[in-house]
Amino acid sequence: MIRKVRSMVLDGVTYGWRVSHGHVVDERTPDQHAAELCALGQRACVETLLAFRLGTKNAPLRIRFVAGATGGPEYIQRSGQILIYATREMVCLHLPRTAAILIRRARELGWSNNGPMVIDDGFAFVADLDEPSRAALGG
Repeated sequence: MIRKVRSMVLDGVTYGWRVSHGHVVDERTPDQHAAELCALGQRACVETLLAFRLGTKNAPLRIRFVAGATGGPEYIQRSGQILIYATREMVCLHLPRTAAILIRRARELGWSNNGPMVIDDGFAFVADLDEPSRAALGG
């Protein structure tokens, strides 16, 4: 399911963003657990946060959360609701503050207008946030 594009202003820059739900059905996925499910004819759920700076093309941020691996199927509770297994923190990807925290972290890691950034393990990305950022996600 694809949600409408929302917008926000961060540090004077306008970004569009949305969260979508999909499924991995191809065993060539980089996620080992999802690949195993697909090889068995099953599918794995994927939540994706997509963000882009308004007025740019071909330089989006994509953060993928694929159900499985160490957390099992409870990683994605329902569309946009994920569980960070290591810390037992629930995160709602639909909240603007969540999108803002993830966009800011991606910018710190080098995401810019010059090219896309794809993060295939969103769970590790969130788990690696500093404590104040993770606390803001769950609070």
